[in-house]
Amino acid sequence: MKIKKIILSLFISILSLSPATVFAIDYPTGLRTITRVGCHINSNICFANLAGDFVGVPSQCEATSVRWETTNPNGKEMLSMIMAAYVAGKKIDFMIDSCFGPQPTFPTFRYAITE
Repeated sequence: MKIKKIILSLFISILSLSPATVFAIDYPTGLRTITRVGCHINSNICFANLAGDFVGVPSQCEATSVRWETTNPNGKEMLSMIMAAYVAGKKIDFMIDSCFGPQPTFPTFRYAITE
């Protein structure tokens, strides 16, 4: 019986934490057409402009483009995937997870899926 109380207490403690602390919250963009892709020449920042409504973290950073750094793990691979989708006319669904640190008015993403 004591074990059940300990487990219940632990469970309640975990649930009382902020959801962002316990679980990663993604804001999917839905499949979007890429209208432009570019990279800054004086930094490692790249961006993809998306057709449609604003995307991002509600009330924090919403825009019609997403940003990332090519120095992040798989950053260059994401640039290649996004460019390939852009050239092929395919849509991409970005999983927005936060505002982009160097330019916090824009969202960034954890991963993306092509159609």
